[in-house]
Amino acid sequence: ERHMQYLYVDPRLKSPLPVELEAIHRSWGYAYNDLPSVAHPAQAFMQAHQRGNQALVDMVVAGASESQRILELYAGSGNFTIPLAQAKVNREILALEYDQRAVSALNMVAAERGLKVTAQALSIDQIPEGDFDHVILDPPRSGAANIIEALAHSEATYITYISCHPAALARD
Repeated sequence: ERHMQYLYVDPRLKSPLPVELEAIHRSWGYAYNDLPSVAHPAQAFMQAHQRGNQALVDMVVAGASESQRILELYAGSGNFTIPLAQAKVNREILALEYDQRAVSALNMVAAERGLKVTAQALSIDQIPEGDFDHVILDPPRSGAANIIEALAHSEATYITYISCHPAALARD
């Protein structure tokens, strides 16, 4: 049985809780979010709303609580990867991302913390073969149409798809 978890965040909706936005200057160097102080290259994508991001990360980590081998697509510099790896001892994660700077930052943090994370920079146009029990993807706004067929035929028991674009999510 396959379990699907879709997380959609409509940026036009206001949070039901009063929140304060935190300004992050990202014109050069590294930016840091609150979870868990992962260095993000200034050019890499990062969620702007930290409390909303924390809620997303919490949901993804909770949804993967039983998963031991995770394939993460569009991993960036570790927004989900690092918390997922820290949440379960000996969990193995293969994180794929097309931005080499983000991959370098993710590998650096994973190595410093002794986490079983392998991050690779490559174009995400296919799913690598492997015995993954969970696939997590947070594609760009254009979605993940290029790998949907491969996802449908993967052996993973769980797939978590995070999206901020309703049309791309509905299509995929």
